[in-house]
Amino acid sequence: MKTFVLLLVVAGCDRIIESPAPDASGPSLTAIWDPATCRGDPRRHIEVRLDDGAGATIVADSACAACAVELVVPHVGWYRAAALAVDASGAGTALATTTLAIDAPAVRWRVAW
Repeated sequence: MKTFVLLLVVAGCDRIIESPAPDASGPSLTAIWDPATCRGDPRRHIEVRLDDGAGATIVADSACAACAVELVVPHVGWYRAAALAVDASGAGTALATTTLAIDAPAVRWRVAW
């Protein structure tokens, strides 16, 4: 008789990240990152900024251990995106910048680390 052992290791994130359900509020962006970005400091958080180039800027932040943050954007289109790791003193370190196409009800951005 063979015995199979299934080992599931969940390291770092304190919750399961699911794609948001589309709703009438408009498209959304979920930014996700590796919990190692925190460098073991529970006071660090990640700030994500989106700019559509026409004056609309959306900013959201989340505890680093959450591994994700969701932003509801006003319309579909191209956005400049930036992710920063902010420490307890308020000093930020740029993690990634890119241009994103928000062209679906729910878009996911895996922040480079």
